[in-house]
Amino acid sequence: MPIANLRRRLRVLPLGGLYSVVSLAAFMAAYYVRFDGNVPREYIAQMLQIVGWAVVSQAGIMVATGQASVLPTYFSMVDLRGLLFSNALSGILLFAAFALVGLRIPAGVMILDLILLTGGVITARIAMRYWGENQRTNRLPAHAVNGVTRLIAIMGAGEAGAAVARELLNKPYLRFKPVVFFDDDPLKWNQRIHGIPIAGNSELLRETKWQTQLRKIIIAMPGASASRLGEIARLAAEVGIPSDTIPALDQLVVGRVKIAQLRPVQIEDLLRRSPVLLDQAGIRSLIRDQIVVVTGAGGSIGSELCRQILKQSPRSLLLIDRSEVQLFQIEQELIERGARGVIVPLVADVVDTVRIREILLRHRPNTLFHAAAHKHVSMMESQPGEAVRNNS
Repeated sequence: MPIANLRRRLRVLPLGGLYSVVSLAAFMAAYYVRFDGNVPREYIAQMLQIVGWAVVSQAGIMVATGQASVLPTYFSMVDLRGLLFSNALSGILLFAAFALVGLRIPAGVMILDLILLTGGVITARIAMRYWGENQRTNRLPAHAVNGVTRLIAIMGAGEAGAAVARELLNKPYLRFKPVVFFDDDPLKWNQRIHGIPIAGNSELLRETKWQTQLRKIIIAMPGASASRLGEIARLAAEVGIPSDTIPALDQLVVGRVKIAQLRPVQIEDLLRRSPVLLDQAGIRSLIRDQIVVVTGAGGSIGSELCRQILKQSPRSLLLIDRSEVQLFQIEQELIERGARGVIVPLVADVVDTVRIREILLRHRPNTLFHAAAHKHVSMMESQPGEAVRNNS
């Protein structure tokens, strides 16, 4: 037999031995608990007669069902289900075997044995898990262990959020402590996951207490729409708290979330598709040293166009918007970016043909980006005439 195979087979001995010890203790304790510590002499004789068979069968079935081949320092719900199945199977087979040979074992003893055996093995496995985590922590360099624990919020109280919280709670050496969940579902509010409260929806981030306490937000909403994800990312940026996210559902097996999968929100998360790669060289040749116009410059799309156009070094950038307030805001932002001598703010309505013709004749732009439009569809559907007049 190859040495590697022999080592794998020998690996079951420590856990098999542990299960045997737990089985022995559980079976004997079941008699004493059943008879309130005063076991009649005939039942003591019965216990000593069959305890060896009980230990061999229970530990043997656990080994046969793979409970001794798992890594001892890991224990999850999958392992728990396997353990419960193994112990239930051994209890049924053991009771049936005793009945076949005519041994009358008190039913209370068998039930207590199953409970004590399962509880004992679970306790042992959890203790080994914590021991393993402490060993991993002790092997870390000092700078990775000695640090300030940072408080974080988890956005999304579903399976993914619960998995993130569990991962962080199980790895305290990461120095991230989840202290609150936020979720859009009111039915989950004021409840707890892994002892962590679900405070309410994401708007609570605006409260001063969270802004002062939290050092990071983890967005654990892999099934959320792109617009909702964008709203949360913008809110996090607005309140000044860094945010990370987990991959989308098609990249994630729920329940297997790892901290290494966390990353900043990317454009792909908001698009829910691969981003379009722009022809940067072509765009630069279109804008560099040219006179460029952006209509609707104070809006969300127009203002971002202005920011991106400035990066391509235009000779002049004309900002057209009919809202003096919005135009002033983007003008001041661009001035702070060093564009004072480049931008020209112009208050004008794109439907005012006389005013627009005058601007174009005076400045003679090379390129025009038309972003002036009514964009709230549900509102404009009730007044299509205005939408057509402005957007066409």
